[in-house]
Amino acid sequence: MMKKTILWHCVVALLSSLSAHATVEAGVLVGKWDFENTYQDSSGNGYHFTPLGTPSFVQGVNGGVGVDFDGGSTDFFGDPGLVDALDTNGSLGGHPSRVSFNATGLSVMSWVNPDDLTFGATLLSQDRSVQSARSYGYSVGIAADGRLSLGMRDSADNRLSVFSTATIDLNTWTHVAATWDGSLTGGMKLYINGVEVTTTLSKSGTFAGLQGPDVSIRSGATHGDSANTIYGFDGALDNLSLWSGSLTAEEISADFRLGAHVAPEPMSLAIFGMLAYLFSLNRRRSNRTSQVSFHVSPYPNRN
Repeated sequence: MMKKTILWHCVVALLSSLSAHATVEAGVLVGKWDFENTYQDSSGNGYHFTPLGTPSFVQGVNGGVGVDFDGGSTDFFGDPGLVDALDTNGSLGGHPSRVSFNATGLSVMSWVNPDDLTFGATLLSQDRSVQSARSYGYSVGIAADGRLSLGMRDSADNRLSVFSTATIDLNTWTHVAATWDGSLTGGMKLYINGVEVTTTLSKSGTFAGLQGPDVSIRSGATHGDSANTIYGFDGALDNLSLWSGSLTAEEISADFRLGAHVAPEPMSLAIFGMLAYLFSLNRRRSNRTSQVSFHVSPYPNRN
């Protein structure tokens, strides 16, 4: 009975562990851009990117395909094509509502490989500061000093932002993620290579939540700041995704491991080994019982 009880607990533990690895994400997918020689949104929601400037496809994570941007800056009212970017303006899906994220929170994940961070890096944004066309929202990016960031602004420019204390390396593929649980006072987390990192929280005014009107999703460059300047990212992205809901640490770790082709965690292997050992013991015990019954039976041919 004791062995059966132990065996049962091992089965439950193993299935739970394997489920954590099999379920990469459990949030509601809003947009997913794999960049496998296309700018199409693979989520089915129709938020397809249109390239601005001349972004190009390059080798991505583990031999896949990513998208490369050349960086630089330009005037919002000048030629937007002078800075590489991807934008959903004109997509069949329109733009996701930022206001809906107030109730659910949001998450962004991506692989990033910066060449230069002079102008920082905009990974994904629905936020614009241009004086005549303001539309404050959220933005996930990397600051010029290499810190990962997630920023929120309401229509009155009250701000809620978080920055990592760790920095992103240049010329290296790094998995990054940012989550927000919908809290008006915080609830923001950042992850680098599947691990939650220490952050610093910054507040300005009393943040009232994300508000309309909505603006397109943009990646690779800002929508424009208060000086009407657009800043571009010099580097590459791969496997970019936007989620409704705050993904868990386990889900983000699983996404990193999937993209990095990392083996299952040691705990899963240990549980599997224990389970195999107990099955082996049980099988040997069954074989011995069968052999004893055969030899001691005085009526081997009687029904």
